[in-house]
Amino acid sequence: MNRKILYYLILFFILIIANSKQLFAQGKFSAGPIIGIGTSSIRGNKQFDIKPHIHAGLLTNYRINDKFNLQSSVVLSTKGYADAMIFPHDNMSLRYLDFIFNIKYFVWEDIFVGAGVQTGIMGYSYYKELYYGTDYYNESNLSGIVNKVDYGISGCVGWQFDNNIGIEISCICGIRNVFNSNSEEQITGEYGDTFFIQNNFKGKNLVSSGSFYYLIGKIK
Repeated sequence: MNRKILYYLILFFILIIANSKQLFAQGKFSAGPIIGIGTSSIRGNKQFDIKPHIHAGLLTNYRINDKFNLQSSVVLSTKGYADAMIFPHDNMSLRYLDFIFNIKYFVWEDIFVGAGVQTGIMGYSYYKELYYGTDYYNESNLSGIVNKVDYGISGCVGWQFDNNIGIEISCICGIRNVFNSNSEEQITGEYGDTFFIQNNFKGKNLVSSGSFYYLIGKIK
């Protein structure tokens, strides 16, 4: 069931791109690059550890009417947590290809609020631990104990100016655990050490970020 939902969302995004020429001609469709930075964490992590987050990709916007827009984006996104911003002892690095769909409502002429859903496909998952107080990290592949597909809900607020530049502040709260039922299994690091992912580091993805985007096409 989870994979079917993902396939439908990807198909929906492909249909938007495939019909973009006709939608451009109608003056209802616009698209362009988006890039953003922020923080990520694992919701449920008892240590409240965060790490820097970045994302970049393509954003599309369909103008339903003067008040409502359908915004969809596909972005490469970094997630995870670290116990320090600089030289962390524990560092979990997750990378996803995220598909995000929001309905935006324009409260005023340029200011909008929005909400929607997110799904992501994991492409990279590693846990790095500082090795016995040295400068070397013990790195372990987590591919066998993490879920390959992520789901969440999203919310945003922003400004979309007449020059087609947009600024957006957003939050994505995962609703599926990052780790799967195999997360109790023993993991072997590159130096041969074995360990377990502790329960207090498990939970769901949480990302807060600010983004800039530029849309090509009519936006109002």
